[in-house]
Amino acid sequence: MPKPFSPEERERLQQLILEKSKDLFVRYGFEKITITDITQATGIGKGTFYQFYKSKGELFVDVYAKEWSRLQEELLKKYKGSTGNVAETVLAYIRDNRKNLLGSPVLSIIYQRETLKHISDKYGTQGLKQFSELNKSVLEELINSWDQGQNYELTLDSQVLAGMMRSLSYLNYHIDEIGEDIFEDVINTFLDAMALEIQKNLRVKE
Repeated sequence: MPKPFSPEERERLQQLILEKSKDLFVRYGFEKITITDITQATGIGKGTFYQFYKSKGELFVDVYAKEWSRLQEELLKKYKGSTGNVAETVLAYIRDNRKNLLGSPVLSIIYQRETLKHISDKYGTQGLKQFSELNKSVLEELINSWDQGQNYELTLDSQVLAGMMRSLSYLNYHIDEIGEDIFEDVINTFLDAMALEIQKNLRVKE
């Protein structure tokens, strides 16, 4: 029977698992790391590991979500409650967010070839769905906090705008199909089209 842990021990052990696995994922990539590698790095048995995570995929999603949340807090401080031209705010946020996603040693792992497929075991998939809902709710809250001023209102539904913003991240999975040499031009063209659509949906308040 697994050894019971106090709440303090559980918190300490989970933090240890997160920190050690994060280092391993960054150094070697998701596919090459095994649960045995993680338990050896943390000095725990597999039975203890499975008290915290049901799979390597579930663990990685937790590592990813915590890193994303940490960086997202910085963006929220910068952009929440922004006033003025909403199209400019959206584009600035998207560019900063892309810089975070692609520049982070942890967050960029998910865009490596084959990584997403290997993460998507039963429990990893559940974690990805939960993270997707978190991402969606954070974006909608951010969008709804923006103030276009006393004279204008944005008629584009916040869920639709959040979906447009999130969809750009998924294009990173198709760099090869789109063409690496033109990929950033394609992204910038999408951003320009998004800005135009936002401007079309700004109207003078009655």
